[in-house]
Amino acid sequence: MSERASLKIVQIAVDVGDGDYCAISLTQERRDLLIGFIKALSEGPIKLVRLIATSSAHWTRPSA
Repeated sequence: MSERASLKIVQIAVDVGDGDYCAISLTQERRDLLIGFIKALSEGPIKLVRLIATSSAHWTRPSA
């Protein structure tokens, strides 16, 4: 994974409590607002965690 990446949010993965993640979608306007907040709050690099898609709206975090 690259050490540098541009921030582009398409969907957000949400922990559903059993170790799996589900996705929520946002409108472009909401994504732009969220990106602005993240950039404003970020004092350093943003930690990236690669997620594996198990379906179009369901992810799991890879085991270490």
